[in-house]
Amino acid sequence: MKACIIGLGVFGRSLALTLAELGVEVVALDLSETLVAAIKDEVSVAAVADASNPEALAMFPMAEMDVVVVGIGQDFEASLQATAHAQELGAKRVITRVLSPVHERLLKLMKVERAVVPEEVAAKTLGKSLVLEGVTGLYELDAKYSIVELPVPESLIGVKPRQSDVLESEGLQLVTVRRPLKGLLGLLPKEAGGIVPVVGAVPENFTFEKGDILVVFGKEKAVKALLQA
Repeated sequence: MKACIIGLGVFGRSLALTLAELGVEVVALDLSETLVAAIKDEVSVAAVADASNPEALAMFPMAEMDVVVVGIGQDFEASLQATAHAQELGAKRVITRVLSPVHERLLKLMKVERAVVPEEVAAKTLGKSLVLEGVTGLYELDAKYSIVELPVPESLIGVKPRQSDVLESEGLQLVTVRRPLKGLLGLLPKEAGGIVPVVGAVPENFTFEKGDILVVFGKEKAVKALLQA
């Protein structure tokens, strides 16, 4: 997957680093040499560029990107221009950070795939994680379903996924498992980048161990049941 992130403030930088950690080929653009220099070793391409200038943006393969995210956080006009230029250059999907209600209405008229309010998304995620005590990560897919990360319950240690009554009865789907690396003296620190490595597709003979972090898909009610298992 290829993604272009335009604007490397807190939102854009965090998104670029997250995508890079997930193996996405990231092109990160910003007007600030300082912000570009700070991320250049973490992403595939980092460059100083004025995305509000169509000629400058055309130097990068927008049409090859699976998604272009315009994360410019203050300049209303530059955000709209970068969005329009990305569309004109053939970007398959354009997602833009919302700066104001008027900005959001204009983005809808421009038919961007998605207009994002980072603070609103963060607040919803925080709210749900506070209610679902014990959850270490949460991505809300819609009003009903989420992808959630949580420590393996004590009752599941030593159990295979297919033997878990709570996973089966509550309709939860196990997406994958994060398992910390182990050394002679026990658990090692997180791998480079601060991410606990995933096991990938969970094999049939897999057994849950202490320290595992489950990544599950399902409804909030089902996640609560798993947390209490």
